[in-house]
Amino acid sequence: MYYLWEAVTGRSVSDAWMERLQRGGVAVLLVMMSIALFNDVARLFG
Repeated sequence: MYYLWEAVTGRSVSDAWMERLQRGGVAVLLVMMSIALFNDVARLFG
């Protein structure tokens, strides 16, 4: 996505935004992993 932004705008993403987006991506991954783990445990005991 960073490369796409750079190709469209002609300039790179600022360091502050890159850090925010990376933290957001990690948060999304953790939420998805938590949901998957919850579904697995619920199926195991349900």
